[in-house]
Amino acid sequence: MSRLLKYSFVLTCILLVFFQSQNSFAGMNDSKHLVSPELLKFANLQLVWENAIPLNNNETLEQMLILGDQIYLISDRNFTMALNRQNGKNIFYRDLALDGLKAEKFIDVNDQIIYVVGNKFIELEKQSGIQKKTTEVSFGITAPVVRNNSFFYVGGTDDRLHIFDANNRLETFKVAGNDDSLVTTAVADEDFIIFGTKKGNIYSMLPDAPKSLWEFEAAGGLVGQIIRDANSIFFACEDMNVYRIDVPSIYSKSFVWKTLVPGMIQKNPRVTDDMVYQSAFSKNMSISAIDRDSGRIIWEVSGGLELLAQSRGKAYVITEDGMLVVMHNASSKQVYSVNFANVSRQAYNTIDSKIYIGDKSGRVACLEPLN
Repeated sequence: MSRLLKYSFVLTCILLVFFQSQNSFAGMNDSKHLVSPELLKFANLQLVWENAIPLNNNETLEQMLILGDQIYLISDRNFTMALNRQNGKNIFYRDLALDGLKAEKFIDVNDQIIYVVGNKFIELEKQSGIQKKTTEVSFGITAPVVRNNSFFYVGGTDDRLHIFDANNRLETFKVAGNDDSLVTTAVADEDFIIFGTKKGNIYSMLPDAPKSLWEFEAAGGLVGQIIRDANSIFFACEDMNVYRIDVPSIYSKSFVWKTLVPGMIQKNPRVTDDMVYQSAFSKNMSISAIDRDSGRIIWEVSGGLELLAQSRGKAYVITEDGMLVVMHNASSKQVYSVNFANVSRQAYNTIDSKIYIGDKSGRVACLEPLN
C-alpha cells in the first residue's frame, strides 16, 4: 500500500474511532487511544486533534518537532509529514533524505525550513515542502544553519563559522573563536551574530564582517543550542550549569545568573516567558524549573524526561516511566500525575499551552488544558 493510500486509510480509521467514541463512551476500547478519555478527563485535558503518519513495515516514528506553526513527524527512514499544529491537518509529506543518511539540525526561518544532511544544508518551502535549494559545502556541518536577510552562517568541522551570501550561496568570509573549537550553535540577527563553541566560549560579531563585539567564557562546553528570547540568551554547559546573559545592545552583554542542576546536561534549556526548564541526567533523568528572573530552582521532578508545555502557571512534564506530572510553579507543588504509558514520543512546546504526544507506530495527538 502506498504511503498516500495508507495515510487516507489510517485517517478514516481515526475518524471512525472518534465518532464511535461520541456514541459509546463507556464501551470504548482504550487501546485505540494514546490516552483514554477517562484519564484526559481526570487530568482536565481535552483532545484537540488526532492524526497518524503513514509508516511502512519496520518503520517507526523517530522525532516530533515544533517549528513555528507546524509540527513535523519524522520517521527513522527520514519520511516526514508536516501538520498544522493547531488543527492537525496535513500540509505536506516527503522524504527528507535517503534511507541510511540522517536529516538533522532543523530550524524554522520565516517562510522556510533549513536542515542538514551530511555536508549539505537544504531549504524547504514551509507551506508546500518543495525543496528550494541544496547547498553542498566542503566540510562537515556542526550546528544548525541560521540566516538573516543577507547571509547564511554555517558551523564547520574545521572549527570555523562560514558565512555565505544569501543570494548566490557563495562563501564571503569565515571566522574562528579564540579557543579554536567546534562551532556548535549560532543565532543570527540583522545587526549582530552570536555563536558558541564546544569549549564553552560565546562570541558576538557584526553580521557582515569579522569584527568582534563581545565575548563570554563559560566554565564548560556548550550543550545544545543558545536560546534567544527578547534581549536575553539562555544556554547550558557541560559544567552542569544553565546560564542567562542579557544583551542590551549589540556592543554589550551582562551576566545575569548561572544555576547548577543535579546532573549532566544533554540538551539545551526550554525557555518560556517566566521560567527556564532544564533536564539533566545523574542516576536517572530529572527536570529542574528555574525562575527566569532570579535563576533560583523552584522545583525538580525526578525521572522527568521532557517539558511538554506550560499553561496558567502549571508545567506539564513527561517522565521516563510514562507518567504525566503536573507541577504548580508558584507553590512548587505537584498538582497531580496521570498514566501516559502509551506515549513514547513527544514534542516540547514553549509557544503556547498545547501538548503534543505520540508513539513509535506513528499515532499522534494534540491535547490542551481546560480552564
